[in-house]
Amino acid sequence: MDSKCFRRLFLIFFTSIAGLMLGCGSQNETPVVLDNYPVKSGVVNGKEFSYRIYVPGSTDNSEKPQVVLYLHGAGNRGSDNSSHLNGLGGYIQQNKDLIKFIMVMPQLPEGRFWDAEALEMANAALDATVKEYNGDTERLGVMGFSMGGNGVWSMAVMYPGKFAALVPMAARVLPTEEEIPKVAKEVADAANDPNNFKAYAEKIGQTAVWIFHGSDDEVVSDGDAHAIQDAMRTGGNKKAKMTTVVRGGHVPLAFENKEVFQWILEQKKEN
Repeated sequence: MDSKCFRRLFLIFFTSIAGLMLGCGSQNETPVVLDNYPVKSGVVNGKEFSYRIYVPGSTDNSEKPQVVLYLHGAGNRGSDNSSHLNGLGGYIQQNKDLIKFIMVMPQLPEGRFWDAEALEMANAALDATVKEYNGDTERLGVMGFSMGGNGVWSMAVMYPGKFAALVPMAARVLPTEEEIPKVAKEVADAANDPNNFKAYAEKIGQTAVWIFHGSDDEVVSDGDAHAIQDAMRTGGNKKAKMTTVVRGGHVPLAFENKEVFQWILEQKKEN
């Protein structure tokens, strides 16, 4: 092999590895103690699914607990009902004194995105947890990273008025053309609307939203995030805000902001 050919192969290899590293982002490597995340199960459309929950050690016993759904990114898909806690479990452990709400954590199978059926299952897991722990239906939240952040926007459109707080991180808003056939009708209609971001904003209404995106995110552009933020504010949502983290990459940046947990706790639906 001549030196020119070798250099070309090396360049291809190097850029491929760099792309994989950027795509994965930096993970929190704190060991996960699975016993801290009880296993639950449910059935939707005749299909059984499993998920995990996190119940904080300390909550305000004077009121019903808040319950928050978490949707993971593409790198945590699987069928073991545990690998989706990689990274996330570390963030929870590091912030356990601040996370005073119950978390519900379903897992996507390999090759799937947060399509209509997957979000129906996630919603069923959320509802079951609210019922089991007598959760506060006026203070429900949903968080998500990357692909899961896209799922946050879809959940908001599928179940308008259900949530008090939305926290999408490093995510696009609209489904791709390939995804459209598998999303819920409400999501497809909003995405295909000539004024699609306005259509999403109208479904979100006055729900509190805190968007997180890194200025150095090379995996997901912040274009959708700015567009939906502008649409929500134009539509009169004064509780929608966006944080662009300087030099932030493709990681779940909300967990690095200590204020977000108290912000979630303070949110309540407007009747």
